[in-house]
Amino acid sequence: MFQTIPPDELVIGKKYGIVCKGDDFSGVYKGPAVGCGRQFLVFDKVYDNIEEIDFITPFYFTKYDLYYEFIAEFPQWQMERRAVNLIVRRLIGDDCFYW
Repeated sequence: MFQTIPPDELVIGKKYGIVCKGDDFSGVYKGPAVGCGRQFLVFDKVYDNIEEIDFITPFYFTKYDLYYEFIAEFPQWQMERRAVNLIVRRLIGDDCFYW
């Protein structure tokens, strides 16, 4: 599940989804930058989700673009299920058991 996040709450080194002028990207936030009297947000390891193209150079987006972060659904349930799987695996001696 994706949730919109304001540009001033982006965390350096975290991967985000980006919608810019109708195009859908994902990339790792590197930090803010200023150029030509405007403020930009620099992203590295940018991937075009529509055309499935990796871009090597850093990309510059504005604060007016939309940014999304991935939020796992039911994180507590997933942690509890993993813990139960680990306990049962240890009890029955089967490393491949999955419930």
